[in-house]
Amino acid sequence: MIAAPLPAAGNRPTGTVARGRFTAPSKGAAGKVHDSLHYLQFRPLGADERPEDRALFGPALDRMSWCVGQQEILEHTSRRVLFHRIILSPGPEQEIGDMQGWTRLVMADLGRSLGQELHWVAVVHRNTDNPHVHVLVGGAGERHGVLEPVILRRPDYDLLRQRGDQHAHWLSRQEETFSRALDHEVALDSAWRAAQAQARAEEPAPGFQDTPYQAVTPDRSDGRGR
Repeated sequence: MIAAPLPAAGNRPTGTVARGRFTAPSKGAAGKVHDSLHYLQFRPLGADERPEDRALFGPALDRMSWCVGQQEILEHTSRRVLFHRIILSPGPEQEIGDMQGWTRLVMADLGRSLGQELHWVAVVHRNTDNPHVHVLVGGAGERHGVLEPVILRRPDYDLLRQRGDQHAHWLSRQEETFSRALDHEVALDSAWRAAQAQARAEEPAPGFQDTPYQAVTPDRSDGRGR
Protein backbone atom coordinates (compact mmCIF):
# COMPACT_ATOMS: atom_id res chain seq x y z
CA MET A 1 0.00 0.00 0.00
CA ILE A 2 1.37 3.42 -0.97
CA ALA A 3 0.38 6.51 0.96
CA ALA A 4 0.62 10.17 0.10
CA PRO A 5 3.75 12.02 1.26
CA LEU A 6 3.50 13.06 4.88
CA PRO A 7 4.75 16.17 6.64
CA ALA A 8 7.04 15.86 9.62
CA ALA A 9 5.39 14.94 12.90
CA GLY A 10 4.66 17.95 15.05
CA ASN A 11 3.32 18.60 18.52
CA ARG A 12 -0.34 19.13 17.70
CA PRO A 13 -2.95 17.07 19.62
CA THR A 14 -3.79 13.71 18.08
CA GLY A 15 -6.74 11.36 18.00
CA THR A 16 -4.66 8.23 17.62
CA VAL A 17 -3.70 6.44 20.81
CA ALA A 18 -0.26 4.82 20.94
CA ARG A 19 1.23 3.35 24.07
CA GLY A 20 3.47 0.44 24.89
CA ARG A 21 6.06 -1.20 27.05
CA PHE A 22 8.96 -3.54 26.50
CA THR A 23 9.97 -6.87 27.99
CA ALA A 24 13.60 -7.36 28.93
CA PRO A 25 15.40 -10.61 28.11
CA SER A 26 15.36 -13.30 30.76
CA LYS A 27 14.98 -17.03 31.09
CA GLY A 28 11.87 -18.43 29.44
CA ALA A 29 11.85 -16.02 26.47
CA ALA A 30 9.85 -18.44 24.32
CA GLY A 31 7.23 -18.74 27.05
CA LYS A 32 6.88 -14.98 27.32
CA VAL A 33 6.39 -14.59 23.58
CA HIS A 34 3.91 -17.48 23.67
CA ASP A 35 1.91 -15.87 26.47
CA SER A 36 1.81 -12.51 24.70
CA LEU A 37 0.62 -14.06 21.44
CA HIS A 38 -2.01 -16.02 23.38
CA TYR A 39 -3.25 -12.76 24.91
CA LEU A 40 -3.41 -11.11 21.50
CA GLN A 41 -5.46 -13.86 19.90
CA PHE A 42 -7.62 -15.21 22.69
CA ARG A 43 -8.89 -12.25 24.63
CA PRO A 44 -12.71 -12.44 24.97
CA LEU A 45 -14.38 -11.65 21.65
CA GLY A 46 -16.59 -8.63 21.14
CA ALA A 47 -20.24 -8.95 20.14
CA ASP A 48 -19.44 -8.54 16.44
CA GLU A 49 -16.14 -10.45 16.43
CA ARG A 50 -15.47 -13.97 15.18
CA PRO A 51 -12.47 -16.16 16.06
CA GLU A 52 -11.08 -15.75 12.53
CA ASP A 53 -11.06 -11.97 13.02
CA ARG A 54 -8.17 -12.45 15.46
CA ALA A 55 -5.74 -13.66 12.79
CA LEU A 56 -2.08 -12.78 13.25
CA PHE A 57 -0.72 -10.54 10.50
CA GLY A 58 2.55 -8.84 9.72
CA PRO A 59 4.23 -6.41 7.33
CA ALA A 60 3.60 -8.64 4.31
CA LEU A 61 1.13 -11.34 5.38
CA ASP A 62 -2.59 -10.90 6.08
CA ARG A 63 -2.62 -14.18 7.99
CA MET A 64 0.20 -16.10 9.61
CA SER A 65 0.36 -19.14 11.83
CA TRP A 66 1.14 -19.03 15.52
CA CYS A 67 4.47 -20.79 14.94
CA VAL A 68 5.57 -18.34 12.25
CA GLY A 69 4.64 -15.35 14.41
CA GLN A 70 6.46 -16.69 17.45
CA GLN A 71 9.55 -17.53 15.44
CA GLU A 72 9.60 -14.07 13.84
CA ILE A 73 9.85 -12.45 17.27
CA LEU A 74 12.28 -14.94 18.80
CA GLU A 75 14.68 -14.57 15.88
CA HIS A 76 14.83 -10.79 16.40
CA THR A 77 15.65 -10.15 20.04
CA SER A 78 18.55 -8.31 21.64
CA ARG A 79 20.37 -8.28 24.95
CA ARG A 80 18.51 -5.12 25.89
CA VAL A 81 15.00 -5.86 24.61
CA LEU A 82 13.14 -9.13 24.13
CA PHE A 83 10.14 -7.48 22.48
CA HIS A 84 7.93 -4.40 22.61
CA ARG A 85 4.18 -4.58 23.00
CA ILE A 86 2.39 -1.62 21.43
CA ILE A 87 -1.30 -0.71 21.32
CA LEU A 88 -2.47 1.48 18.43
CA SER A 89 -6.01 2.83 18.27
CA PRO A 90 -7.46 5.36 15.81
CA GLY A 91 -9.30 8.30 17.30
CA PRO A 92 -13.05 8.02 17.98
CA GLU A 93 -13.85 10.04 14.84
CA GLN A 94 -11.38 8.16 12.64
CA GLU A 95 -13.35 5.37 10.98
CA ILE A 96 -10.96 2.95 9.29
CA GLY A 97 -12.10 -0.15 7.44
CA ASP A 98 -8.64 -1.52 6.70
CA MET A 99 -7.01 -1.71 10.12
CA GLN A 100 -4.26 -3.99 8.83
CA GLY A 101 -3.32 -1.53 6.11
CA TRP A 102 -3.35 1.36 8.59
CA THR A 103 -1.08 -0.57 10.96
CA ARG A 104 1.39 -1.36 8.19
CA LEU A 105 1.63 2.27 7.14
CA VAL A 106 2.17 3.48 10.71
CA MET A 107 4.75 0.80 11.53
CA ALA A 108 6.60 1.45 8.27
CA ASP A 109 6.93 5.10 9.27
CA LEU A 110 8.30 4.06 12.65
CA GLY A 111 10.89 1.83 11.00
CA ARG A 112 12.00 4.61 8.67
CA SER A 113 12.27 7.02 11.57
CA LEU A 114 14.42 4.58 13.53
CA GLY A 115 16.45 3.65 10.47
CA GLN A 116 15.79 -0.05 11.13
CA GLU A 117 13.88 -2.91 9.61
CA LEU A 118 11.28 -3.86 12.20
CA HIS A 119 9.96 -7.39 12.66
CA TRP A 120 6.48 -7.47 14.11
CA VAL A 121 3.21 -9.38 14.32
CA ALA A 122 -0.17 -7.93 15.22
CA VAL A 123 -3.83 -8.67 15.86
CA VAL A 124 -6.86 -6.39 15.42
CA HIS A 125 -9.28 -6.24 18.36
CA ARG A 126 -12.84 -4.95 18.04
CA ASN A 127 -13.99 -5.96 21.52
CA THR A 128 -14.30 -2.37 22.76
CA ASP A 129 -15.99 0.79 21.50
CA ASN A 130 -12.71 1.77 19.82
CA PRO A 131 -11.10 -0.77 17.46
CA HIS A 132 -7.41 -1.17 18.22
CA VAL A 133 -4.35 -3.18 17.27
CA HIS A 134 -1.94 -5.05 19.50
CA VAL A 135 1.55 -5.16 17.97
CA LEU A 136 4.47 -7.31 19.13
CA VAL A 137 7.77 -5.90 17.85
CA GLY A 138 10.98 -7.91 17.98
CA GLY A 139 13.65 -6.37 20.20
CA ALA A 140 16.19 -6.20 17.36
CA GLY A 141 16.04 -4.89 13.82
CA GLU A 142 18.51 -4.59 10.97
CA ARG A 143 20.36 -1.36 10.45
CA HIS A 144 22.56 -1.56 7.33
CA GLY A 145 22.30 -5.35 7.55
CA VAL A 146 23.35 -5.58 11.20
CA LEU A 147 20.90 -6.47 14.00
CA GLU A 148 20.72 -3.73 16.61
CA PRO A 149 18.42 -3.25 19.62
CA VAL A 150 15.08 -1.58 18.91
CA ILE A 151 14.78 1.22 21.48
CA LEU A 152 11.49 3.15 21.61
CA ARG A 153 11.35 6.48 23.41
CA ARG A 154 8.66 9.09 23.93
CA PRO A 155 9.31 10.88 20.59
CA ASP A 156 8.79 7.55 18.82
CA TYR A 157 5.35 7.18 20.36
CA ASP A 158 4.60 10.79 19.45
CA LEU A 159 5.46 9.90 15.86
CA LEU A 160 3.13 6.88 15.97
CA ARG A 161 0.28 9.14 17.05
CA GLN A 162 0.96 11.77 14.41
CA ARG A 163 1.35 9.24 11.62
CA GLY A 164 -1.70 7.36 12.85
CA ASP A 165 -3.81 10.49 12.40
CA GLN A 166 -2.37 11.31 9.00
CA HIS A 167 -2.78 7.81 7.60
CA ALA A 168 -6.28 7.53 9.07
CA HIS A 169 -7.27 10.70 7.22
CA TRP A 170 -5.72 9.48 3.98
CA LEU A 171 -7.27 6.00 4.20
CA SER A 172 -10.67 7.45 5.03
CA ARG A 173 -10.57 9.57 1.88
CA GLN A 174 -9.51 6.55 -0.18
CA GLU A 175 -12.30 4.41 1.24
CA GLU A 176 -14.88 7.14 0.57
CA THR A 177 -13.68 7.44 -3.03
CA PHE A 178 -13.85 3.66 -3.47
CA SER A 179 -17.32 3.54 -1.91
CA ARG A 180 -18.63 6.21 -4.28
CA ALA A 181 -17.12 4.42 -7.27
CA LEU A 182 -18.67 1.14 -6.13
CA ASP A 183 -22.08 2.77 -5.68
CA HIS A 184 -21.80 4.15 -9.22
CA GLU A 185 -20.93 0.73 -10.62
CA VAL A 186 -23.85 -0.86 -8.78
CA ALA A 187 -26.22 1.79 -10.14
CA LEU A 188 -24.99 1.23 -13.70
CA ASP A 189 -25.36 -2.53 -13.31
CA SER A 190 -28.91 -2.16 -11.95
CA ALA A 191 -29.85 0.12 -14.86
CA TRP A 192 -28.41 -2.35 -17.38
CA ARG A 193 -30.30 -5.26 -15.80
CA ALA A 194 -33.54 -3.27 -15.81
CA ALA A 195 -33.07 -2.41 -19.51
CA GLN A 196 -32.40 -6.08 -20.32
CA ALA A 197 -35.52 -7.17 -18.44
CA GLN A 198 -37.62 -4.57 -20.24
CA ALA A 199 -36.28 -5.68 -23.61
CA ARG A 200 -37.10 -9.31 -22.85
CA ALA A 201 -40.61 -8.37 -21.75
CA GLU A 202 -41.25 -6.64 -25.09
CA GLU A 203 -40.06 -9.55 -27.20
CA PRO A 204 -42.81 -11.62 -28.94
CA ALA A 205 -43.50 -15.12 -27.67
CA PRO A 206 -41.46 -17.86 -29.43
CA GLY A 207 -43.17 -19.40 -32.53
CA PHE A 208 -45.43 -16.45 -33.23
CA GLN A 209 -44.90 -13.49 -35.57
CA ASP A 210 -46.23 -10.29 -34.21
CA THR A 211 -47.57 -8.80 -37.49
CA PRO A 212 -51.09 -7.46 -38.19
CA TYR A 213 -53.48 -9.68 -40.23
CA GLN A 214 -53.96 -8.58 -43.85
CA ALA A 215 -56.71 -10.05 -46.08
CA VAL A 216 -55.51 -11.27 -49.49
CA THR A 217 -57.62 -10.20 -52.53
CA PRO A 218 -57.55 -12.70 -55.46
CA ASP A 219 -56.09 -11.46 -58.76
CA ARG A 220 -58.89 -11.75 -61.38
CA SER A 221 -57.05 -10.08 -64.25
CA ASP A 222 -56.68 -13.31 -66.28
CA GLY A 223 -60.31 -14.23 -66.02
CA ARG A 224 -59.77 -17.47 -64.15
CA GLY A 225 -61.26 -16.21 -60.95
CA ARG A 226 -64.82 -15.95 -62.38
